[in-house]
Amino acid sequence: MASLLLWRAGQTAGAPALHRGQSLEQAWRGAFPAQPSLPQAGVMAAARVADDAALCSAVNQAYAASARWCVEHPAECAALVREHLPHLPQPAIETAIRGTRLESRSAQQARPELEALYRLLADRYPQAIGGSLPPAGFYAS
Repeated sequence: MASLLLWRAGQTAGAPALHRGQSLEQAWRGAFPAQPSLPQAGVMAAARVADDAALCSAVNQAYAASARWCVEHPAECAALVREHLPHLPQPAIETAIRGTRLESRSAQQARPELEALYRLLADRYPQAIGGSLPPAGFYAS
C-alpha cells in the first residue's frame, strides 16, 4: 500500500512529497528484538488436500521458485501481477516487490516466528487466534 501511495503522490501535480519513513519490518525488529523476523504471508492447504504430501510438496516448490524469480526479475514479476490486478500501476507494483522480503520457508521453518506473533496476539486478543496456539499439525509441510 505504501508503494502505491508513494507512486500516486509522485504522479500528482501539486501533491505533497511523500517519503517512506520506516518499514513495518524495521519497526517490528525495534519493538521485538528477541523475535526480529515478522511473518508476512502464508499458503494454506484446504482440508481435502492437506494430506496429499506430493501435491503440497509441489506447491511449496513452485511457490519457492516463483518467489526467487520475482526477487531476481522484479520488473517482469510486476508485469505479471498487473495482468491480474490491472487497476494497480506497474511501477508501484515493482517498487513493492523491491521493498518486500520475498522468501519462501516451510511452515515448520517459520513456526518460531509464527508462534511469537500468535503469543503476542494471545496476550491481548486471544479471540483473534481462537483462544490458543495452533496444534502441531497446523505446521505440517
